[in-house]
Amino acid sequence: MKINVVTTWQPGFPGGARFLSSFLAHWPRNATLHLFLEGEPLNADTAQGYDPTRIVLHNLDADAERAAFLEAAPQDGRDYRQNARKFCHKVFSYTAQGVRDCDLLIWLDADTETTAPIDADWLEAVGPAGQGYSYLGRRDYEHTECGWLAFAMPECAALLDGIRRLYTTRRLLLLRGKTDCHAFDIARRAAGAEGRNLSAGAKGLHVWPQTRLAECLDHHKGPERKAAAYGSAA
Repeated sequence: MKINVVTTWQPGFPGGARFLSSFLAHWPRNATLHLFLEGEPLNADTAQGYDPTRIVLHNLDADAERAAFLEAAPQDGRDYRQNARKFCHKVFSYTAQGVRDCDLLIWLDADTETTAPIDADWLEAVGPAGQGYSYLGRRDYEHTECGWLAFAMPECAALLDGIRRLYTTRRLLLLRGKTDCHAFDIARRAAGAEGRNLSAGAKGLHVWPQTRLAECLDHHKGPERKAAAYGSAA
């Protein structure tokens, strides 16, 4: 099975080196990391862990559709739910054509650290398992947690196209919520594909630790967790 893991980060993100080193230490050889850089070469700390045989670098600024969306989108404000610009980068990364040549496509937020070896049994436990895709639903909040997404390929190509189309047509800007999570929920419901909810029955907003993802992945979500992990909330 060929696995593509996708992530992106902004210039100055302090967790990049830890993401890369933990990926290389614990993910299997059949997993390739596709790293989308937002206008930044690898900094000195991150470059120390760079392995060109397992990591593919992409220039996110070369995506013309993303550039056109950023040109049209209003500036972000204090309400994260309206911040279409901030959260568009991940969508243009994991829906890119260049990452789809695989059996399993995984989106992983950059503020994630792999803490234990990833094997086939664990991937089966957290993957789509015949349901197209896996995700983290939140019964106590208005939208899905999208720090982890796993898509069976090529079965989910149309779903990826649908998510991306919300941006390229600017329809996202008409929605009540304009984050990548809102886009994912709208597109999957429009496709009539429920997928596999890894956090069914989980309580609260931070559902990740209540799932099997926590066995191998630590998501440093939010300013407090980032500050504790990296010494910076950036």
